Amino acid sequence: QAGASSATALGSTALANGLLSTAVGGGTFATATYATALGAGVTANTANTVVIGRAADSVGIGTSTP
Repeated sequence: QAGASSATALGSTALANGLLSTAVGGGTFATATYATALGAGVTANTANTVVIGRAADSVGIGTSTP
């Protein structure tokens, strides 16, 4: 559910209610301005941030086995 101007939410129970925020994944929340949350169960609640994965997840960039 996109609840703010120009916010985007994709996924079951995803919520983007920060201005220009993006939430992608089930149970994902982007609640601050320019916040982006990627991955199931991720929360981005600080402005101007990108959060990829939860603290318990391994995140790989440029590798298939992080």
